[in-house]
Amino acid sequence: EKVSFNNNVTIIGNSTFEGCTKLTSIGDVSNVTSIGDSAFYNCTKLTSIGNLTNITSIGSSSFNGCSSLKSFDIGKIIKIPNSAFSGCTSLETIDLTNVTYIGANAFYNCSSLKNIGSLEKITYIGNYSTFGNCSSLVIDLNLPNLEYFAGSFNGSGITNIVNLGKIKIIEWAASFTSCLNLKTAILPDTLTEIASSLFAYNTNIKWVKCLAVNVPTLDNNSAFISNNIQYPIYVPDNSVDLYKAATNWSTYASRIFSLTQFATDFPNV
Repeated sequence: EKVSFNNNVTIIGNSTFEGCTKLTSIGDVSNVTSIGDSAFYNCTKLTSIGNLTNITSIGSSSFNGCSSLKSFDIGKIIKIPNSAFSGCTSLETIDLTNVTYIGANAFYNCSSLKNIGSLEKITYIGNYSTFGNCSSLVIDLNLPNLEYFAGSFNGSGITNIVNLGKIKIIEWAASFTSCLNLKTAILPDTLTEIASSLFAYNTNIKWVKCLAVNVPTLDNNSAFISNNIQYPIYVPDNSVDLYKAATNWSTYASRIFSLTQFATDFPNV
């Protein structure tokens, strides 16, 4: 079934179509500016929504479980709330170029997601599996303005962690576990604490750089264990001995080298 709105409709309220499993499409919603919490929750046959260019906000779980939805026009939205697209297993395209905030579990289990635009404006990524199991998301992770990160890309297709901005803490355990395409990672100089199992079960990782001069706290000694792959960890030259002696870092002492050594080991990077 298709639903259309007249021009007087500007808000789609909380739970308006929740559980409407026969709903297949929404007509022109060019006058709609806001979509409420759980508005389309578990509308499993919803495939399309017309003209979302004036949308400024969507609510938590607004499209959670819309497993047939293939694309979404972000309109003027800059904040993606908690679980907004969780379980949208057919979602392939959503342009996050102007988005600054992504809430907890926002894209969890979006296994077809592959086109998301630039992430350069994002400052906040919320808790748990924010992009968990996004296995088709084969991208370099570049978040130069990131200030808060408690989320996870576990099981995603990311290839290289290029920039994590200005974050101080990676607080969610296993944030980058089972990323089977992940080859390299750069951790920022602002980092003060790293949660457990950071890169566990990553079978293709080649090297990690940690740019922090002051050794970040490791919550335990599992952060850099990846199926017995002994990849090197490069740190600032004057901090090498401090890293090797630090609690839990000492587990990896034989794998810790200077950034100067990195230039020798990987001269073309």
